[in-house]
Amino acid sequence: MASPAGAVARKLYSAEELAQVPQIAIDGALGVASPLRHAGIEPGDTVLDLGCGYGIDTILAARHTGPAGRVIALDFLPAMLARTADAVAQAGLHNVDTLHADIEDIPCLTTALTRSSPTASSICARARHACSPNAAVCSGPAESCASPT
Repeated sequence: MASPAGAVARKLYSAEELAQVPQIAIDGALGVASPLRHAGIEPGDTVLDLGCGYGIDTILAARHTGPAGRVIALDFLPAMLARTADAVAQAGLHNVDTLHADIEDIPCLTTALTRSSPTASSICARARHACSPNAAVCSGPAESCASPT
């Protein structure tokens, strides 16, 4: 029997994407978007998944980056990090690290968020610039993604 949260995942992600993710992550999904479709992640990239939850985006990003890449799954709830770690292990991935922290504790994002205007595109653009000149920040639909300039 599918959980209500599993229904959320099925609305946000394609069947092909969900086929790459363990059921534990699908059943726990409570996201509001599928940002990776717009992120342009390449093999070898490093990805920071802010608010990783049960790990669907973490796992999909890890598959995009491949073994040469790295994904850092950040959440302020230890229980979410444990669930992500379980899902990553079930997926057989070795390029994911979990990090217990608040988004506000990340120096480059703190600077970007406190100096920015309240629009999503402005926050993402400033976060991208503050964290790395070659970074792309994506938080949802394509209009919320900032690519390198």
